[in-house]
Amino acid sequence: MFAMYLDIQKGIFIEDLKEEELKGRWKSFTQKWNRGELAEGWYDPGTLDRARKSAAEQQPVPEQRRASPNYAQDEDASGSPVVEDDDDDYGPTLPHPSMNRGAAHSGPTIPKMQDLELQRETAIEDAIAARADSREQYRDELRAHKASVRHLQDEIAPRAEPGTRERQLEKKREAAAANRSFAEGRRGGSPEGAPEEELMGSGDTDLAALKKEKEKEQRKKNEREIRREEILRARAAEREERIQKYREKEQETIGWLQTLAKQRFG
Repeated sequence: MFAMYLDIQKGIFIEDLKEEELKGRWKSFTQKWNRGELAEGWYDPGTLDRARKSAAEQQPVPEQRRASPNYAQDEDASGSPVVEDDDDDYGPTLPHPSMNRGAAHSGPTIPKMQDLELQRETAIEDAIAARADSREQYRDELRAHKASVRHLQDEIAPRAEPGTRERQLEKKREAAAANRSFAEGRRGGSPEGAPEEELMGSGDTDLAALKKEKEKEQRKKNEREIRREEILRARAAEREERIQKYREKEQETIGWLQTLAKQRFG
């Protein structure tokens, strides 16, 4: 009855309650029962009968113990156990040579055009991401450097108070310096500050620059040749695959025609 009351009135299963909470709810239920505060249906004898039937149906079924195996039937007349000599039932079956004749061989294969395109796109995306990361890192380092320089300048020569005449003069000097540096950078800088090797030229420097350019061109050529070889190899693999499919289809057609000829002409 108490379990049915909790299920219908409270929406709680008695199995989910802890011992202390179960005792408290049972005490409250008995007090309400004795004071007659419950609904009239709970005092009906039919409700008690239904609760008893439900409790009887939900009683746990006793576990049936497993009977011990009879080893006597596995023994022969002499009393020794019977051993079955059937080794074929144990372990996987050995592969037949004809089973793997048409199967595809596992291992590395020649990359196709789709694989090369995917590899190239992945390399481009990685290069773009690395460039963006390096640019962001450079900006962060530049901001940190400017902040540290500004902090040192404020410690060595603190700025004037904002709104004063001295502060206005400082702003004018800073603006003039910024305009001057921008103009020099746009004109290419003053030739007086350039080193003599860049103005007059030097044999060693020119030779090193030529070697670097030659190595760069050779590297580009090698990369271009490697890419061309990969493309040719992929095209050859695709061509071989198409030829193999055509041959299989041709063999299938020939076999079908031979079977038809045997059926008609014997």
